Amino acid sequence: MPLNWDNVINRYRANPISRTKTGKVFRVSRVTNTAICIALPSREQYISRKNLEAAVRLIEEGTKIPGPAEYRRLVSDERPAFAWAILRDKGFVEQQKVERFNITAAIWEEESVYVSKCPELGVASCGDTAEEALDNLKEAVELYIDNAIELGIIEDVNAALKSCPKFTSTFEVTV
Repeated sequence: MPLNWDNVINRYRANPISRTKTGKVFRVSRVTNTAICIALPSREQYISRKNLEAAVRLIEEGTKIPGPAEYRRLVSDERPAFAWAILRDKGFVEQQKVERFNITAAIWEEESVYVSKCPELGVASCGDTAEEALDNLKEAVELYIDNAIELGIIEDVNAALKSCPKFTSTFEVTV
């Protein structure tokens, strides 16, 4: 069954709240004829109708899209965690078991941009605000872990993901 855009509009008008595969809550701020707009801390991000319809066509042809990483690989790098959640909300993909990890984030300002990094995985992102940098890092880490699971290499990063407690500190170095 193709993606019925009127149903998409009605769903997010009635309930604009959704969750990514890993449980991150997000809000759909509006749906236009060409895109779904996601409200992020510093600005709206868009998921194009064209990309969602392309994903639905792939699913109808029998292609599995088990998570955001596969959506990114097969369809688009356009906010894959949110796009996959929209496909799930509309019944095109199924939610699988979710495992939660406590991850460290380091955030700093660099030339009017906030940089965020996950030292356990070596994953980094950025944003216009510290909050946006953290949100973008969370999405990047979700994609990294999702890719590791899909590629069968999650065991390579499990020690870093599951080590508790974690200690972070700052210190001064004189050179």
